[in-house]
Amino acid sequence: MGLRPLTHFLFALTAALAAFLAFLLQPMAGKALLPILGGASAVWTLCLTFFQVTLLAGYAYTHYGIGAAGTARQAPIHLLLLLASTLFLPLDLTPQKYLGNPAAPPEMRLLLALITGIGLPFLLLSSTAPLLQRWLVEIAGMRPGDVWKLYSASNIGSLAALLAYPLAVEPLLPLGSQIRAWSAGFLVFLGLVTLCMIQLARWHAPGAEGATGTTLPEAGGIPPGRILFWICGSALPASLLSGVTAHLTVDVAPVPLLWVVPLALYLLSFIIVFAREQRGDGAESAMPAAYALLLVVLTMGNTCPIGFRILAHLAAFFVMCLALHGRVAASRPGPARLTLFYLVLSTGGALGGMFNSLVAPRLFSTLAEYPIALALSALFAASIDCGSPPPVSWRWWMGPVGAGAGILGMWLTGCLGVDPSGLTLIQALGVTAFLLWLARHQPVFWGIAFAVWTGCVLAPSAEGKDVLYRGRSFYGVFRVVASEEGRVHLLEHGNIHHGGQIRSSGKEYYPLFYYSRESPVGQVFRELRIGRRAKRVAVVGLGTGGLAAYGRPWQQFTFYEIDPLIIRIARDPALFTYLRDSPARCRIVAGDARLMLGAAADASYDLIVLDAYSSDAIPLHLLTREAITLYLRKLAPGGLLLFHVSNRYLDLEPVLGAISASLGLSVLAARYDPGDDEQLHYEQDARYVFSSKWVLLARSVPDFGGLARLRPWNHAVAGSAGAAWTDDWSSLLYAWRFR
Repeated sequence: MGLRPLTHFLFALTAALAAFLAFLLQPMAGKALLPILGGASAVWTLCLTFFQVTLLAGYAYTHYGIGAAGTARQAPIHLLLLLASTLFLPLDLTPQKYLGNPAAPPEMRLLLALITGIGLPFLLLSSTAPLLQRWLVEIAGMRPGDVWKLYSASNIGSLAALLAYPLAVEPLLPLGSQIRAWSAGFLVFLGLVTLCMIQLARWHAPGAEGATGTTLPEAGGIPPGRILFWICGSALPASLLSGVTAHLTVDVAPVPLLWVVPLALYLLSFIIVFAREQRGDGAESAMPAAYALLLVVLTMGNTCPIGFRILAHLAAFFVMCLALHGRVAASRPGPARLTLFYLVLSTGGALGGMFNSLVAPRLFSTLAEYPIALALSALFAASIDCGSPPPVSWRWWMGPVGAGAGILGMWLTGCLGVDPSGLTLIQALGVTAFLLWLARHQPVFWGIAFAVWTGCVLAPSAEGKDVLYRGRSFYGVFRVVASEEGRVHLLEHGNIHHGGQIRSSGKEYYPLFYYSRESPVGQVFRELRIGRRAKRVAVVGLGTGGLAAYGRPWQQFTFYEIDPLIIRIARDPALFTYLRDSPARCRIVAGDARLMLGAAADASYDLIVLDAYSSDAIPLHLLTREAITLYLRKLAPGGLLLFHVSNRYLDLEPVLGAISASLGLSVLAARYDPGDDEQLHYEQDARYVFSSKWVLLARSVPDFGGLARLRPWNHAVAGSAGAAWTDDWSSLLYAWRFR
């Protein structure tokens, strides 16, 4: 009996290390495979779904493996599988291995890469927590409550890895070193599992004190209503996790690394609710207040400060996770049924993730899955009493009814042109106070009312503009709107403008936003017209095709664009006509720019413009030393590389300066502010001319021509030589704007 505390520590350490390695593998694999997907923000959502589905497979392997073979036989089988997985060490995450067919759907390419690259190791790691808990139950003298604390230890390991990767691992270690360190950690984990199995065998040995045999007596069957309750209670938070992450990073503030926070809160909720055997109802009591705060923020719309909006969304998400996960934890079965419990829990998580990443993009042209998950969560929580989870009853039908009411509210809002967002604070507080009163006195009607109002305020709003087109692809949610009675067409992605065009006669060819003729990019094109230096121009990132406005009959423009939806938008003359009307010969190459440029002949272009970004997220693999080396090979003698680096959260000038210094290049930088430009040619349209920042690279200073003497071009700030991003090392923290 003296070894019992040490045994419990060993099992907890092993579970925590397994979770740490699993959650360290997720961002590491995403970073390694980023080049085949153009840095799309949807990569994280789809990766999350893959890991949720693989987690389900791991739990199924544990549950049915123990059921078929028993604990004593299943344990060595697990060890043999772990030994077999060492044949794949160190992991091969070379992107070129998983390129596949560039024409294939990006979702399928990513899933294939994940399955073949890390599927088996992650499946075995994910099965460790329930497996160790079952082993622990087999050991005599262990209290059932210790089993659930082991689950919290596993989630602590997950949370530690999630925070450690962007804050420590990625900034300090190149990708190759990360993979080798992870492989070493996997071997340590293998040793700990072996020790756990030895300890299990010691307690199972004939004549051992407290030996319990290989199986536990199973309790009576679990009612189907309770299983459905567990599925719903885990699916809704999983859907909310993907939904709030997408909403915050697209529609509110596309801040790099912001995706870490919702997942950290999601894991923290598991840690809290499973760390104790008894649970109060604090989260359920706080839920109406948290959702009321969210409603105030949603109703006020863009008039509410960004920081407060982020906090409101995260607070509501965390409280809802605590409430739903807490109700699920309170209804957990005895230790004999824990593998079934985890199997059902992971089923719900996988269903919630698949709805957001695979189903919703095909059903909706907007991020409608987030308001749907919010409404369903409120309805589900409102239908639950504080006692034991209810069986299936009429109250559960209020979920679909309320969701339908919310969708009807969204539809009516769009048809009638009503914009509930942007109301005054007094109006928002009035609506919220009424809903709080309902939450206290009529929780069922509160759930329905919240669903309707949430659907209304999160319905796509044109804010006084006519929506000409709305579409969604793997790479984002886009819409084209017409303002000023159709005089101006704008391409929007979240709260970022990606181009526009004045449609009135005589001004169709004015490049707008970051690309105005007075901007640095306009200066570069004017300079390169001298002597017809830029006969062949490559542009990475199509947008509306606005840069084609600088084309001349003697020029050829080649646009590289990874998103087929953007290509359709730019080619549609009912939306934008830059490509159709350009005097230059314009062609479009579909696919990831770095891969497609690699297939072009060397010295093919006189100017290469890098303008590929989604909201404020810039694909890192297009800004590494290896990428710029590739661009230089495709650049003719005397050619220039122009980078658009406008970003609210990252300062990429020192990064490009460090890379340029390591390659011996000359570099200039320019920041343009239309408010300082007294020579703005079309003052009546100045509101469509934005501030922008550009970095220009050349092999030598004479290649800049007269640009080196023009304002606002200056010598770029160069970061330290060791800070140059490479395919093997890059860190967003280095480029973060601390302000």
